[in-house]
Amino acid sequence: MPHIEVQDLNKTYGDGEDAVQAVRHAAFVAEPGEFLALVGPSGSGKTTLLAMLGGLLTPTSGRVLIGDIEVHRLSGRGLARFRRERVGFVFQGSNLIPYMTARDNLLVVAAISGRVTNEARQRADQLIEELGLSRRARVLPARLSGGERQRVAIGRALMNDPDIILVDEPTASLDTERGQQVVEMLRQEITSRGKTGLMVTHDSRMAAYAARILAMRDGMLTEQG
Repeated sequence: MPHIEVQDLNKTYGDGEDAVQAVRHAAFVAEPGEFLALVGPSGSGKTTLLAMLGGLLTPTSGRVLIGDIEVHRLSGRGLARFRRERVGFVFQGSNLIPYMTARDNLLVVAAISGRVTNEARQRADQLIEELGLSRRARVLPARLSGGERQRVAIGRALMNDPDIILVDEPTASLDTERGQQVVEMLRQEITSRGKTGLMVTHDSRMAAYAARILAMRDGMLTEQG
């Protein structure tokens, strides 16, 4: 079963002559282990599409299926649980909690679920090690480099073992070398764990790390290869 299936997805803001169609008839399927890039100019609908996949935004019409779950048929509580357990988000600015160490920024995910167990602590330590942050585990975000902060954000996204990883411009504040390291690490983590990843990026060099490239322009989605 695909991890992501999008069927005739639309998002319109406003009514009548003032209506803006941000996403138009989007459709694609992504399998477990796939890492996809979503490219296109600013305002093309990329972030809107990403938000609908993650249950952060309700579509005007169409369907988003994550595994066997039709996302937008979920109730408020069910939707919160879905986002907590089935989706990992990596945001552009990393969005780490500034007064928590790198390790604790991972454990806060378990805390939100009420499951700060020994198993959760072991998973946090395992992810920190895999991401090459063992020596930085007890360091606050302000003392981490941009690349290190993004690696912590990747670890946080993987903490609850979600099915899909949604990534919004992870390299926007990084130089090319560090950006390539972050995206390569994302790709490795997603493919080796059998997850499905979708990364929004303006940078064609970063998109080249993806198995497939989806392009958006004026709300329309096409596949580049």
